[in-house]
Amino acid sequence: MNADKKLSLIINLTTVFVMILIALAAVFIYRENIFGASEAKATGQNPEGGFPEPGPVSDRTDQTDSSGQGTESPPEGPFAPPSGYIEAPMSDFMRYMFDSAIELPNSPRKIEPPPAGRGTWLQYGAVPLSELIPEPFGYFGDILLLGDSVTTGFDLFKEKVMFCGQAVLRDITVVAVGNYGVYNALRDISGVHPISNGQKSLPEDIIAQKKQKNVFICLGLNDLVWQKPEEFLGYYSKLITRIKAKSPEKNIAVMSVTPCVAGHGMSALDNGVIAEANNLLLEYAKENGVYFIDYAAALRDAENNLYAVLSSDAYTHLTTQAYERLVEYMLYHPVN
Repeated sequence: MNADKKLSLIINLTTVFVMILIALAAVFIYRENIFGASEAKATGQNPEGGFPEPGPVSDRTDQTDSSGQGTESPPEGPFAPPSGYIEAPMSDFMRYMFDSAIELPNSPRKIEPPPAGRGTWLQYGAVPLSELIPEPFGYFGDILLLGDSVTTGFDLFKEKVMFCGQAVLRDITVVAVGNYGVYNALRDISGVHPISNGQKSLPEDIIAQKKQKNVFICLGLNDLVWQKPEEFLGYYSKLITRIKAKSPEKNIAVMSVTPCVAGHGMSALDNGVIAEANNLLLEYAKENGVYFIDYAAALRDAENNLYAVLSSDAYTHLTTQAYERLVEYMLYHPVN
């Protein structure tokens, strides 16, 4: 075989070898794209990014079934430590919140961007994000929630609301009454007040009698139907002053007023008014040394409206999935 034929044979063999390598690489890339997209779909991730819209069931990526009750074998690892802070899986919306978070000035901490109608500087006063969460059972067991009919859901659904497959609200204390508000809370003993030890009691007296260290106030929906935000803030300030006078050792956290579904047409509630009231509450909290937990951020869209799929009555009351979002938000925005 002469030199030309040998060279031609070598070139042909090399060409075939290179073509085989290209074909194998193409198959590998195709498989990665297909299986990667399938895995993202199976775990509820959005391969293209963006805020994950709430689905008809919990959007957590851990072991929960469609009823929110959890699987027969819930994960044990995240809850092994009896106290302190732990790591736990995040839902899509919480992961997005971390991905879009902004840095706090002179701090390694971050916070989610402000909602429409709120400046960044004011947003800095809210409780920031934490990558580690407090041990859930102990944390919620040391919380007293003071609120209205929306707040009662934390008690009514405590066996259904799941985090990592477990009912972490098991030991939470809820002091709530339908149609309750900061104005009613300031009134003398009457039919509007919650019952404690078999009788109607003022909220500051109930709080003083309880052992919980953290008091989370979740009021406002019933007040803002007829009060202007400035009047609402005045009543809110008086309520906190009363609580502090009888329980100076306790931490007080103001919870943002949750929004309502856009165009509900059922009352005078307005999400613009709610957003304005929340800004005033946040400003008050910054100036008076109390926490502001903007947990409505787990429920509202870009226009400060409650996601319709998270409402149980197409108005302002919440589904089990909504409470799961609130629970997760509270864990990733811990006080102390």
